[in-house]
Amino acid sequence: MRGFGKLFSGKGCAVWLLCLSLAVMFRPGVVYCSENVTYQDVSFKLYDEIAVVTIPAFHERVCEQTLEILQELNDDGVANIILDLRGNIGGLFDEAVDTARLFIKDGIICTLYIEGREPVEYHATGTEADYNVAVLVNAFTASSAELLASVIQESGCGVLIGTQTFGKNSVQRVTPTDNGENGKSTVGYFLTRNGADISGAGLTPDYKVRVDRRNNTDTDDQLQKALELNISHPLTI
Repeated sequence: MRGFGKLFSGKGCAVWLLCLSLAVMFRPGVVYCSENVTYQDVSFKLYDEIAVVTIPAFHERVCEQTLEILQELNDDGVANIILDLRGNIGGLFDEAVDTARLFIKDGIICTLYIEGREPVEYHATGTEADYNVAVLVNAFTASSAELLASVIQESGCGVLIGTQTFGKNSVQRVTPTDNGENGKSTVGYFLTRNGADISGAGLTPDYKVRVDRRNNTDTDDQLQKALELNISHPLTI
């Protein structure tokens, strides 16, 4: 787990936003999001030598907050990471890409297709960090959260645990209107690292684990499965 100072990438004035109800949105210099996206901070909890890092949504400080947590874990010698993306319905495209760069060493993160423009490939920036990663997902893991989950799965960096994700990759642009409100129009989509179109299909977990609510207990079967897998390094499927 080295080279954290090299992990941030430059950001332009364009800000893309992905979320479940609004897909991906854009407006230079200003961030918009639906009322359904919460701006809770990234947090983590330690289970012995395993850290569960929860990302509730991709707001404008998610990559920074995740990096700070990883640096703290690095100082403590923790390399086993469980990313909890359950219920994460999306947020900023750039934040999802930059967060992926904290985990992905090389290759494509995703490809963005915007109407009237050439496709843009987003690449890893050469992180030297080496993690044992599992990602928790469910039916409400959508858009930018699916972007991050997909590249972790397709790159072989880690595995997905839980249930099928939502399946949202459309792109919207937000522009101000004369009445002071913001108009939204769909202008494109993103494809995963391997070129998959997840629209309507979502991501299939490597380990399918449903939460059994019939027993009316607080047991988190998905988390327990991830904790079991992270005990052995590296993860295999």
